[in-house]
Amino acid sequence: MESGWAEAELAGAELWDGRCRCSLAEIGERLAQQPECSFSAALGAGLRQAARRIFAHPTTTVTGLLAGHTLQTAQRCGEYERVLAIQDSTEFDYTTHKKTTGLGPLGRGLTRGLMGHSVLAVTPDGLPLGVLHLALWARDPAQRGQRHARRKRTTAQKESQKWLDGLAATEAALPPEQPVLLVADREADVFAYLAAPRRENTDLLIRACRPRTVIVAAAGDDRPERVSLLAVARQAPVVGAAAPPPEGGGTDRAGRGADRLCDRARASRGGEADPVDPGDHAGRARRGGGAPGGAGLCAAVGD
Repeated sequence: MESGWAEAELAGAELWDGRCRCSLAEIGERLAQQPECSFSAALGAGLRQAARRIFAHPTTTVTGLLAGHTLQTAQRCGEYERVLAIQDSTEFDYTTHKKTTGLGPLGRGLTRGLMGHSVLAVTPDGLPLGVLHLALWARDPAQRGQRHARRKRTTAQKESQKWLDGLAATEAALPPEQPVLLVADREADVFAYLAAPRRENTDLLIRACRPRTVIVAAAGDDRPERVSLLAVARQAPVVGAAAPPPEGGGTDRAGRGADRLCDRARASRGGEADPVDPGDHAGRARRGGGAPGGAGLCAAVGD
């Protein structure tokens, strides 16, 4: 990397003392120079103490630390006609850090740590441009084992709110004229996310997994048709294919071999296919102020 890249990238970080930006830039430089080392080993004693002061300050936030980087990322996005904003979640497992407080349960068992949800901007060719959004939180231990009560809670009270937050943060970071395609896996097949208001040049691409009902404009007929989203997507043309995995390739989370994973993708663009609110017994499509007519929803399924 070019010398001074971190100083330029983090110049817009929001900290209580502007002088801390120099330390933050040096931390970034050290970590980039020694990616194979632990955080502590890469920084050394002096910078480790500086990092502790910055991260422990009551006014420090993840959004503030990334403010400069997010601004630089948005500027890089402006160099492309369209960018992809990839949403995904991950777990930070600190189970072995017995004395660490503020952690929450992860998955199954007694694992503890933090949850993270990010939006990574990339070009259509896969060149990373930077992070547009990052949220970290600890799950409430009291909520563990209460999945049966999820339907009684609003989206804002569930983790699925993260998809809407990622959408909002992406549009807040990028200029209004920037076309963007938000990409997410099957976990994002959530009605509130599909129906959330968004700009006309903000499109969604999700991997459909729920047999939800959509309203489709029938050709040559004024009366719309109610059909399954999965049926619409499976009748769509193949839009992409992956090369066969190498022999002896890995497995997915269910333990299936790599040769069993999706190798072809079919997609159907929405706008003509509006999702129906599962809680609306009259069967009306609820857009919540809605995705404008020009905004697209692309539901994909794999063969």
